[in-house]
Amino acid sequence: MSSSYYDDCRVRAGRDAERRNFDQTRMVLTVEVGNPKYEMTEDETEPEFIELVLPAKYEVCQTCCGKGSHVNPSIDCDGITGDDFAEDPDFAESYFEGHYDVTCYDCGGLRVVPVVDEDRAPKEALALYEKHQKEIHEADAEARSEARYFGY
Repeated sequence: MSSSYYDDCRVRAGRDAERRNFDQTRMVLTVEVGNPKYEMTEDETEPEFIELVLPAKYEVCQTCCGKGSHVNPSIDCDGITGDDFAEDPDFAESYFEGHYDVTCYDCGGLRVVPVVDEDRAPKEALALYEKHQKEIHEADAEARSEARYFGY
């Protein structure tokens, strides 16, 4: 696969979904984050990671726009132009009829995804969660950049 496949927002959303630890019964997301107190202690009496249990709610899936499916990124992650369709009208017809669609990588076809309910989440926990999310996305971006550099 080309690096643009791994850069594709649908593929990245699928990786995010795999990391999601959601309890539908309790409507909570559980996330393991770095413990800010761990960095402050020299005797390591604090654990390095803590679990945040955050209230959740459903939102329409942004990856598939609530359809439950999207085009397989293997088909169009490098981009498709009008010339591509003009050269192969059968491909264009199949593409627009949804023959290359797959179940959404993010919502699994449910059309909604659980997200942190920011209005109900404790502010301190929400700040830790947002910091954790930022770190994950930065690490993913760095990994993709390295993969492009080394030609993976």
